[in-house]
Amino acid sequence: MTRRLYLEDAYLRACDATVLRAEGNRVVLDQTVLYAESGGQAADHGVLRWDGGEARAVDSQIEGGGHVGDVSHTLEGGTPPAGARVRVEVDWPRRYGLMRHHTAAHLIAAVVYRDFKAKFTGGQLYPDRARLDVHFDGWDPETPRRVEAAVNAEIAKGHEVRNYDIGREEFERRDLLRTAENLVDPSLERIRLTDIVGLDVQADGGTHVGNVREVGRVLVGKAENKGKGHRRLSYQCVDA
Repeated sequence: MTRRLYLEDAYLRACDATVLRAEGNRVVLDQTVLYAESGGQAADHGVLRWDGGEARAVDSQIEGGGHVGDVSHTLEGGTPPAGARVRVEVDWPRRYGLMRHHTAAHLIAAVVYRDFKAKFTGGQLYPDRARLDVHFDGWDPETPRRVEAAVNAEIAKGHEVRNYDIGREEFERRDLLRTAENLVDPSLERIRLTDIVGLDVQADGGTHVGNVREVGRVLVGKAENKGKGHRRLSYQCVDA
């Protein structure tokens, strides 16, 4: 299975890899720094370079559509042959924007769970914006402003962000879900967590900044009414 270096070090911008399989405009590598789309976080873009060629990586997916499997990269500009050694480089500004908005999503999820006993039902992350769909039992038009103020107050505290794994049995004992539905793959024996130290711990499989101050300032827009208590909170991370 492809070694996902981005889960070991989200700040790693490049790596060397070997092409395990090549078919059409898609390749599978033995290891990669390019994040495969999952959990609402968009796939990384980047560049692959090899002896005699170069191509842009425009999509990355986990084969089989789940959370376990090889990572397949879709390329534009050519395809290296199986066995080739390649240099893989991530589009860092895009990745870093995704990291900031992903950590902000965890901050928002933590605040709405703590302050409103609400859980989110979906979301989508982009490099320059994001959204969370949250189910609230009650609604006050001032809620977006309250969420924004609470999230930025937590950013000012400078919480460290850590990632680590725990076993399935421990995961089942603890309150580590901020989603209304349990989306954690039941086949996983080890569950990856994102710990905003001193605030919240959640199950997660994405990339994050190392300290919440890197998020900058979170601006929450007007909430869209999606019916039956569901509100869509759109937000943006800007430099403080």
